[in-house]
Amino acid sequence: MTTTTLLDLVTDLVARSGSAAGRRPLTPPARQAAMRAALAREPGPFAHVAEEPVTIRALARASEQLDGTPEEALADATGLTAEVVHVHRRAMASVRGGWVTPDEALRVAHRALADSTVRARLGTVILFALEGEHTPAERQLLEVLRASNGIIEVPLEITAVGLVAPRAISASDADEEARAVARAVVELLRAGVAGHRIGVFWGSPEPYRTLLHTHLAEAGVTISGPGARTLADTPLARGLLRLLDVNPDDLDPLAVLGVLADGALRWSEKPLPSSAEAERITARDRVEEPSETAVGVFFGNTEPEAADDSASDSAVDDRQRRQWKRQTLWDEYLAALSASVRAVRASSSWAQAAQAVEHLIDEHLSAPPWPESDEAVLAREQLARIVGELVHLDAIDGDSPTPQAIRSSLESLLSDARARHGRHGTGVAVGSLASGVARDLDHVFVVGLAEGVAPARSRDDALLPDEVRQRWGLPTLKERASRARSRFLGTLTSARISTTVLIPRGDLRSGGDREPSRWLSGILAPDAELTVVQAHHHALLTGSPAVSPVPATAEEWRIRNDLTAGSWAGVPDVELVARARTLRSDRFGGRFTRFTGNLTEVRELIRFTNAPVAATQLEEWVASPLFFFVRHVLGVRLLDLQVEDFEPTALDRGNIQHAILEAYTNTVLGADDGDAALATLDLLLETAERVFRETRRSGWIEHLWKRDQRRIRAQLTLWWHREVESSRWSPRSAEQAFGLDVKGSLDPLTFTLDDDTVISFRGKVDRIDHSDEGIRVVDYKGRRPPKLELSADDPTGTGQKYQLAVYGLFAESLRDELNSTREVRTEYDHLASPENPVLGFTMTPESIDVLRTDVSAVVQGIQAGVFPARPARGALEKFSTLSGEADLARLWEKLRVTPDMAPYARFFLEPEEAES
Repeated sequence: MTTTTLLDLVTDLVARSGSAAGRRPLTPPARQAAMRAALAREPGPFAHVAEEPVTIRALARASEQLDGTPEEALADATGLTAEVVHVHRRAMASVRGGWVTPDEALRVAHRALADSTVRARLGTVILFALEGEHTPAERQLLEVLRASNGIIEVPLEITAVGLVAPRAISASDADEEARAVARAVVELLRAGVAGHRIGVFWGSPEPYRTLLHTHLAEAGVTISGPGARTLADTPLARGLLRLLDVNPDDLDPLAVLGVLADGALRWSEKPLPSSAEAERITARDRVEEPSETAVGVFFGNTEPEAADDSASDSAVDDRQRRQWKRQTLWDEYLAALSASVRAVRASSSWAQAAQAVEHLIDEHLSAPPWPESDEAVLAREQLARIVGELVHLDAIDGDSPTPQAIRSSLESLLSDARARHGRHGTGVAVGSLASGVARDLDHVFVVGLAEGVAPARSRDDALLPDEVRQRWGLPTLKERASRARSRFLGTLTSARISTTVLIPRGDLRSGGDREPSRWLSGILAPDAELTVVQAHHHALLTGSPAVSPVPATAEEWRIRNDLTAGSWAGVPDVELVARARTLRSDRFGGRFTRFTGNLTEVRELIRFTNAPVAATQLEEWVASPLFFFVRHVLGVRLLDLQVEDFEPTALDRGNIQHAILEAYTNTVLGADDGDAALATLDLLLETAERVFRETRRSGWIEHLWKRDQRRIRAQLTLWWHREVESSRWSPRSAEQAFGLDVKGSLDPLTFTLDDDTVISFRGKVDRIDHSDEGIRVVDYKGRRPPKLELSADDPTGTGQKYQLAVYGLFAESLRDELNSTREVRTEYDHLASPENPVLGFTMTPESIDVLRTDVSAVVQGIQAGVFPARPARGALEKFSTLSGEADLARLWEKLRVTPDMAPYARFFLEPEEAES
């Protein structure tokens, strides 16, 4: 005697017949490949969307519906449906030689049952079949089965008769439903109910499958059912699909960095840089290939520096060489990856594509030298099997597969591959409503019983509308809805003792309110009590969840213990929870503590001034001490990849202007005898054209790029007339560095503070000029000038700007080298503004005194651990955006008026104060 379902019986009969020997069951990817090949030869009305994966999948689903539909019925198709039928016929004709389609399997089974020998071998068969869920071909086979001796049919007719009255629970959203189920299941297990006598089923797999896995696992409950993730969700498969998406001729670093950060990227040839290091390299934090010997450059002098400087230059070279080797390794890897992806795209057959994908996996997604998790091992095995399946597609589609077809086929196979979690009969059963029908369970929970979830919103099929389905005997929209409700009822009738239905009041993804499912009509008594589950945080704070009075997870144990003054026995340490509550209290109350930027207790750990300081870093502390700390003390940096855009950004335009002026100035400085006649406008514009060609990016729209070129030429022309034709100043250097680990850099600039502490500055001056009047340092700015005023009496703009004053101080130190005893002038040159306005002042002893006072106060604040959470502007603005600018602003309004901020209040001007 055999117990089976119709599908399993058909599979057995096909195997017994032997007529399908050497052929494979038609898989969804094979059907999609057949659709793709049929459209490639004759796309018809699908010409504009024939290569889109969504088109292929929609036609494949329609083809599945048409399997077994009599040809004479299909003859009356018209319009778009006729085209669908045409594609279906051509696609199925292409697979019959090497594949067994579902309708052919039914025909083979039908013929096999006519053989008395086959029937005798089957013996007595108990057949379970859900009434009303069969295709026309399946119904024909059932008629034959009913007429056969030895077949006992057990039709599963689903009704609400004898249904255990359900308990109804209302939760705020799907996440709260899953939490409520976890608590209720834990309660049953504590009462002695065996796990395999409990079932939890969903009306929609998303998001319930993942949420139920998560919350039941946190409660320590063993489950059995479909895994929470498909193979496509694993880092390995996700990484493969990302790599197949990249353009090998214009590699997108974001995609590669994403795979590296996921932990899946691993080169078989050499160890790759860490994710953080690769991000720094990709963000263009790069160096040029170092030379064999250190060479100092100062004001155009290319002679080697004195022997005293050789050790310092050697150390700089060593650092540059190490960094250059790391970035060279990364460039080498990206080239190898491009070659591997290019090989996949160049495949002339599916067999060659499978081989190229296997090579890509072996070379770039190889297994680590350490043991992998069970999930990772299973994913690797499944992936190898799935890639091998591509070989068989040559029997369907003899043309060269496109990159889109290769990726789409893999994605379909990976998305359908879902590992089973746990074993049958062990643990709490979880799954869809269809898997809950006719189960033998004591307690059943059904989640997601709201309109739009169960039942899901359905629309008429555009490819196979209801008017066609009625004529051809295919399930209509109404029939499909009826079948879904039957599964729901069948799941509820599986329970012997209790049933619980859970209704979400809202939606995690789109917000808004949900209405209870229409399926509950007639199931719940009019006077049935509805248990309302409060939001998770409310249940924890009150200590009395509506579903279970006993905590289900370690998180709930810790928080309940904290709230009840430690009355719960055996609870883990709650120090973390106590800190979290203090953090919230301090931020809401606006207290200046370690949770809002007060690090005075650990100020001895702050070593910021041990290395040379950039003047712009002092400006960043003033802009936002908190994010200054994050960036410059903790060393956290935002990844600022130069992602291809459709036009140059403001930063691009500023960099281009800097590059033009640097190249122009260096050309003038390199002329024999400093020939001033060389410094013509034509030379400047010729230099601009060369830089334009070198910096042009393929993604920039041509007319926008030309517009920006015109603007830059006009701005440079204004600059030339003012700074070259009419100026009394002559250039002495371009991009002169001091205190930096680059060739040609001068020593750091030392500076004594008010408390006799000595710090050092570093920087790079865009241009240093000289004349009979003295020395001038110029810093180019690509943006419009601020409303803040700078002067000799206030060189820092009330403590807001330090760059010009520090550069002026650096120029003061060059008097001997430049043989000058006259004044030092400092200027910002705002190139992007009309008439190229300048902002600056002449250095005086008073300027240096003000600079010393302001720098001393800022450094004191840094070394004292004063890092209040002020919303950032300028270079740090992205930190505020990521952290929530509105919340930071509310906190800062309270912090800025505390006594702790009084010594630094003059620095923290609000925008309206700075402009006034």
